[in-house]
Amino acid sequence: MKVRFIGTHLNKVDGKGRVSVPAPFRSMIERDSENGRRFFYRPDPERPALECFTVGLWDKVDDLIEEKALDDADRELRQYQWYGTSSEIDCDNEGRIVLPRQHAEALGLQGQVQFVGYGERFKIWNPDRLAEYHDSLKAARDGGDAGGGGSGAAG
Repeated sequence: MKVRFIGTHLNKVDGKGRVSVPAPFRSMIERDSENGRRFFYRPDPERPALECFTVGLWDKVDDLIEEKALDDADRELRQYQWYGTSSEIDCDNEGRIVLPRQHAEALGLQGQVQFVGYGERFKIWNPDRLAEYHDSLKAARDGGDAGGGGSGAAG
């Protein structure tokens, strides 16, 4: 069965920067992780959110990157984007993670965060920035000016 992250979940961040990963997302992580709790994250290079993905998706991306020629500039860029900006994280026994402080501050991931399923991956958003981003997408679709919502992403 394929791993699919679906749905949107609003969760509280505690004073220590911990947040519970939604149970349906933990279920997908458990299904696709060596230890049942590990996944990878990186700042989304185009949006103000943390992009999260399972070990299985990491392996797929790793295989695609490794297929490129050794002198390929695209390969080096992708290596940096994936290996240079990504980190591993494990859920604790209660299903919580500690949001990486640097990214939490840069992306406004305090108070509450929105977990959003994106199929094979999920993202963690500041709820206000997510709403702004969706408004910009709607404006672009409707022919208005879209700001893209890309500010604040470290990449």
